[in-house]
Amino acid sequence: MKRTLIISGALLALAGFTLGHDIDRADGNPQAGQQQAAEHIRGTVDVYGYVTNPQFLYTLRPALVGRDLHLTLMYTDHTAGTYSVMFSSVAQPDGPYVSIMGGPACQIMIGAVDFVLGPFAHDGVQSDLTIAIPANPALLGRSWFAQAIVTGGFVDLSSAVGGVIGNYM
Repeated sequence: MKRTLIISGALLALAGFTLGHDIDRADGNPQAGQQQAAEHIRGTVDVYGYVTNPQFLYTLRPALVGRDLHLTLMYTDHTAGTYSVMFSSVAQPDGPYVSIMGGPACQIMIGAVDFVLGPFAHDGVQSDLTIAIPANPALLGRSWFAQAIVTGGFVDLSSAVGGVIGNYM
């Protein structure tokens, strides 16, 4: 099931991301409304925890400003249910193991959650989520990490995916 969401600058601001940088003048006072020139920052992506958590969340391309980020969630042992994707600016690859509502032990792999998308229905096989990243140069170099919470027979967590937001691959 495909979902497309547009993440607005306002939502990212609520999530704790800084959305504007003023250029400082020589006297130290900012010039309102002027953005810093965009740097060239390579977007990166990494998937981790796919051995410890059997529900596999991944993307094939990094998050790039002004482009869509496509996440795929593959299910190994769930019936139809729901999923929500939690986003954080902090990874926690050695996080604790928990059992959620009597489900199997799974590992928490992201830090404090900045925002959550969902819940969305899933068929127990695969879900696709597309997120439009704003064309805002202030997002360049920001770290992002995502992990899904999945229901359908029981509740557990997916593997995690994350990286650095860039403007080229």
